[in-house]
Amino acid sequence: MNEDIEELARLLPAPVEADLAPDRHRLLKEHMMQEIQETVPTGPRRRVLKWAFAGAVPVMAAATALVLIGGQPTTTTPPEPKSPREVLLAAATNVRKTTSTGRYFVTKTETGYVFPARGYDVLGRRYTEDWEPRSAQDRPWGVMQHLGAAPFGPGSEAAWHVDGSPTVWTIPGDNKNPEATTVTAAAGPRTNFGRVMVQYKNGGSTNVARTFVLGGKVMSAETMAALPTDAAGLRAWLTERYNADPDPSISHRDRLIDDALHLIADLPVTAQVRSAAYRMLAELDTSQLLPNATDQHGRTGSAVTFPVKYEDGVTTLRVIFNEHSGDVLSIEQLTAAGKLRGYTLMVSSGWTDEQPPAG
Repeated sequence: MNEDIEELARLLPAPVEADLAPDRHRLLKEHMMQEIQETVPTGPRRRVLKWAFAGAVPVMAAATALVLIGGQPTTTTPPEPKSPREVLLAAATNVRKTTSTGRYFVTKTETGYVFPARGYDVLGRRYTEDWEPRSAQDRPWGVMQHLGAAPFGPGSEAAWHVDGSPTVWTIPGDNKNPEATTVTAAAGPRTNFGRVMVQYKNGGSTNVARTFVLGGKVMSAETMAALPTDAAGLRAWLTERYNADPDPSISHRDRLIDDALHLIADLPVTAQVRSAAYRMLAELDTSQLLPNATDQHGRTGSAVTFPVKYEDGVTTLRVIFNEHSGDVLSIEQLTAAGKLRGYTLMVSSGWTDEQPPAG
C-alpha cells in the first residue's frame, strides 16, 4: 500500500505547476491445429504481434502560459512529458484496483499476422475467445474463428490485382511448422476447442490438471496462483526458471518482457501479480513513449516500445495500454524497417461469474 502511495505522490506535479507471435498459446495452437481445418491459419509463432511504426515520439514544446490569480499575473509551466517508466508505474498502481474474483478468466483477442505473397503483403486475422475456470471442477471453454485476409500495406492492393486478385494464399512451412497453411480471404466457421490437459494418476484415479505456459514451460494452475506479487520476487522467480533451462532462441531479457506481457494481458493471475509485472517492465530498457497511440479498433492509449531480438526478424514490441486502468489494448511486432509483422489485440479480458456460451 505504501508503495502505491509513494508512486502516486512521485507522479504528481510540484505545487508550483499548474488508460501480448507465442508461449502459452503456442502449445495450445499446436494442439488445436491438428483438430481444425487448414483454412484456419496458425499465424506467426509468437503470440504478441501489428501496424506501421509510429516514428519518433513528439516532444512537447516548452511553453509558458500567463494566468491571472487574484488579479496578479502568474506564470505556470506545463508539466514535463512523462517517461515510459512513469506511465508503466502508473498502470501498475491502477491495475491493483481491478477485481481478481470470479469463476472464469475470459480473454477475447483478435490476432493479426502479415505474410508475403507474390509481390505484396497480406494481413490475416483470427478471433479467439478463451474461458479459463478458477476451479478444477469447471471445464475450460474456447472458440476460434478465421476472420479473413486481405492485401495489406502501401501498394499491396494494386499488386494483388496484378496477381489476378486471388482469394486463397499458401504460407509455406518452416522448421517449427513444417506443414503449409492455407489462408482464405473469406472468414471461416467458429471452431470450439478445449484446453490442452495433462492427465496423471493419483491413488488409482485419473486427474486432469489445468496447465498454462509461462517462460516457455508448462505450469500448473496451482503454480500460477502462487506467483510472487512483488516485482523483485517475480523477476527472481522467472529468472531462476530461465537459468535452469536457457532457451538459445531468446535472451533472458526478452524472455522477461515476453513473460511480463502475458501476465498483464492474458494469463489468469491476480491484480497484484499484474501490478508486479508492470513494475518489472518499468525497470527494463524501453525505447520511447507515444502518449496517444491508436490500436486496430481505434482505441487510444499510451504506447511504450521495447527493443527485442526475435528469430523471425522482429526487433520492436509496441505495447498500447490504458495507464488509468492497467488494461492492455494491443501488442504489436515490428521489424527493424518499421514494418508490421503482426499484432494481438485484446478485445476484452478479466474475471467473470458468467457461464461460457453454449456449444
